[in-house]
Amino acid sequence: MKTLPKREIATGLGEIVKYGIIYDEAFFAFLEEHPDDVLALAPEAAVHMIARSCEIKAAVVSEDEKEAGLRRILNFGHTMAHAIEQETGYVRYNHGEAVAIGMCGAMDISRRLRLVDEAAVTRAVNLINRLGLPTKAEGCTVDVMYAGIFHDKKTVNGKVNWVLADRIGHTIVKNDVPEDVVRAAMAGVLA
Repeated sequence: MKTLPKREIATGLGEIVKYGIIYDEAFFAFLEEHPDDVLALAPEAAVHMIARSCEIKAAVVSEDEKEAGLRRILNFGHTMAHAIEQETGYVRYNHGEAVAIGMCGAMDISRRLRLVDEAAVTRAVNLINRLGLPTKAEGCTVDVMYAGIFHDKKTVNGKVNWVLADRIGHTIVKNDVPEDVVRAAMAGVLA
C-alpha cells in the first residue's frame, strides 16, 4: 500500500468512508478522529480500516447474496457517481472520487427529505474533504447528470432506487425522491 500513488489511496478511502456512513457509526467516528493516521496509512489505522471494511462488506453480501435487499446499501453514493463518471468520459474522476462526490449528493438528498440533519451532512462532507477527496464535480451539468441516473442498474421501471442515510451508520432505500430534490442536490455538488 505504501507504493500506491496518493490518488489511488484516496480512491480506496472513498469506499471506506462509505462503509462508515452506511453501516457503522463507530467506524465513521474512528475515521473522523484519526484522519492523519488514515492518510498516512499508519499501521494500526490501516489494519483497522481495511479489516472493518472487509467485515462490513462480507456481512452485507452474506446476508443478501442475490442483491435483493440489504446489499443495495453498498451502492450509497454510486447513483450520482456513475452519472458523473459517464458525463466526464471516465477520465476526470476515478471511481472513488466520483463516489465521494456522489455521497455528498446522497447526503444532501437525505437532508432535503429530512432523513438526516445538517450536522450529519456536515460530518460526512467534512470527512470526505479532510481525506483529500473531492466534494464537487467539474465538467458536469444537472441536466446530463439527471438523464444519466436513469441508465443506472439501480433504476427499475423508470424509478431510481436511491440509497439514502437516515443517520450516520444506517441507510434506507427510496424510489420516490422528487425530481426537484434530486436536481437541487445535483446542483449542490457541481463546482
